[in-house]
Amino acid sequence: MNILLNTQAKKDELKNMLKNKIFPDHADTYNKIAAFIKKFKGFKYNAEDDTVIYTPHNLIVVDDEDEVNILNSEFKEHGLGKGSNHFYKYIQNKYIGITRNDVEEFMKTNGMYQTGLPKKHRTNKPVIANLNDYLVHH
Repeated sequence: MNILLNTQAKKDELKNMLKNKIFPDHADTYNKIAAFIKKFKGFKYNAEDDTVIYTPHNLIVVDDEDEVNILNSEFKEHGLGKGSNHFYKYIQNKYIGITRNDVEEFMKTNGMYQTGLPKKHRTNKPVIANLNDYLVHH
């Protein structure tokens, strides 16, 4: 979903279309307008808080300028003790427009980055390497 709205310009075009029914300049033919509408089917404008919501999953489209504030508030409420991947999955279930890189940069720059414990590599050693060796030594 983030790929559809990977720039602020695309987010602004969508908001302007939903709010004011004004299509972007590149949608200058009927087919392009129809494709634009089909591409963003399921998005609704919420006039109460001036946001765009993807209604099938209740995901809020985040403007670039609001990104850090949202990450701060969500991290304080739900992110403490979580690593960047886990926190990103939480963010991904609530918002559109915040990428994995955005979350990782936020956590690194704010000193909130939890590094994972090193994985212990499991080695499988046979109990009996060779039956003849076992019988000779016992």
